Amino acid sequence: MQQRYAMPHPTAHERPFRPLPQQGSQKPMPFGCTVVAIVLLTLGITTPGAAQYIVPDAAMKDSIKKEVTKAMDYMEFGQGEDAMRVWRRIIDMDPGNPAFRYEFGVSAVLARRYDTARTVVEPIYRDSIFRDQGYQLMGMIYLYLQDTLKARETFEAGLAKYPKSGRLHYELGSYHTVAGRLEQGMDFWIQGTRVEPTFPTNYFWVAKMHANGPNKIWTLIFGEVFLNLERNTEKTKEMSELVFRTWNAGMRLGDTIDPINFAHDSLLEKPGPTGASTMPFEMAFEYTAATSAQPFIPDNGVLPRLTMQQLVDLRYRMIAQWRRSGYDTLYTNSLIDWNIELQKSGWFKEYLRWLYSWGDKKEMNDWFLKNERRYDTFLAWFTTNGMKFDKPLCLGLGCP
Repeated sequence: MQQRYAMPHPTAHERPFRPLPQQGSQKPMPFGCTVVAIVLLTLGITTPGAAQYIVPDAAMKDSIKKEVTKAMDYMEFGQGEDAMRVWRRIIDMDPGNPAFRYEFGVSAVLARRYDTARTVVEPIYRDSIFRDQGYQLMGMIYLYLQDTLKARETFEAGLAKYPKSGRLHYELGSYHTVAGRLEQGMDFWIQGTRVEPTFPTNYFWVAKMHANGPNKIWTLIFGEVFLNLERNTEKTKEMSELVFRTWNAGMRLGDTIDPINFAHDSLLEKPGPTGASTMPFEMAFEYTAATSAQPFIPDNGVLPRLTMQQLVDLRYRMIAQWRRSGYDTLYTNSLIDWNIELQKSGWFKEYLRWLYSWGDKKEMNDWFLKNERRYDTFLAWFTTNGMKFDKPLCLGLGCP
């Protein structure tokens, strides 16, 4: 149960998988990171959106700063008991600061002391400085205590107060999914991508939940969007591998019966955007993939797996073919629009290498050694020229 909710901490990438700053987005953070911004403001560091807090004297200010740093270091490495001990000292220094009590509650969760966490967090989680994260933490504590009804009520109360909370949509989606209500859970995750486009976790789970089903197209689309938003965590590696693997799982080049299979037949039979005379988006996607894959079909048998180079070339051909066919004006899809921008910029192939870099690390490293300068130039460009998340995206599965 605890692992399902764990947010991975950023890790340094080995070459060539170099870390990229989060451009134009907020990456998911461990519980309390927003509150830490409030704490840092009390120590003289200005953070947008943080509440005002008056420190009684400079000596106390310095001592709190040192202790907060120590506590957060313990939390970073999952040492909940040690963090709790430090937060107790901090609370003794300033018992009236709810942010410190909140962090103590987070540390208690890390230490699996859920009753202690409940005692500390229940009186304060509704405080406006914690916003939706307060409700998220309290609901999670109830889940750990096996009080699923109270957890659901807490998440729903939080969502009623913060209807544009991506994290509370995620929690309710997880709640229903674990309970076996898969469609209801998926609806919450999809809605979460719309109300808070910069919260990555909902994209992640929409992608992951479709990977082993008949509609792998949504793994490809939502997974790629997730990678653009959360560029540098353990989840990034997992999703990079997953989308690379899913592209291969949906193609059997050389199979004369069913060479491309990214969507269930029921999706392919829907009317297109202008009625029965046009293909639905999913069919247009499969058709374009099939025509773009022609150069990679073996003379005999079935191609067991596309290499990264072949997949990069196929994707490049797909976007070019999509534009030639006029599909870019017929179908609305924010990710494909972004791919078209990348192709026009001249960086699309490097972007695709970055996207699938964890799908085949050896091939990526071999390519990188021959293309280091250009790839580094791309990374520098990509840092400030990423996909836009300033409004809800249209990706399929209904558009906002």
